[in-house]
Amino acid sequence: MSDWTHILGILKVKPVPCRTQAEGTFVLDSVLHHLPIVAGSEEKMKVLFAPIEGHNYSSSCDELGQRTSNYNGDYHNFEVQSNYIISLNGNFRDTIFSSQIKVFTKWLYCLSSRIYIHDMQIRLYSDYGEQYQWIGDLGNNMNTDWINKYLSDMYSDF
Repeated sequence: MSDWTHILGILKVKPVPCRTQAEGTFVLDSVLHHLPIVAGSEEKMKVLFAPIEGHNYSSSCDELGQRTSNYNGDYHNFEVQSNYIISLNGNFRDTIFSSQIKVFTKWLYCLSSRIYIHDMQIRLYSDYGEQYQWIGDLGNNMNTDWINKYLSDMYSDF
């Protein structure tokens, strides 16, 4: 019989200020691909992201900071949504809950040191009733001190 640990979560994040939607998506995708791997013996944690619908600001520059036109000489603004939703899902076979919580906490710490995390609701649980939750509205704080409230001394060895 295998030990299983599961994770479900959603985060509202904002990559560093970006001038276009394509730049924001590229930055977030790059950050996510360079985080530590959270996995069991069979599969890795699935991480999906998408911009929130609509836009929250406009930009008149492209990714290189140059004013852009629509090729007929008229300058225009890009509508940009700087907030994204990240969805987390994972079923980790042959993992111990206490070890998996360390691995995921490191992943979350690394993510928070690279992009703004506005809000999150994440649940890590095992088939034996063990569970841990990260819930919080973090505002525009890129400071990683907030994660200390989720860590006890036994998880601070990374």
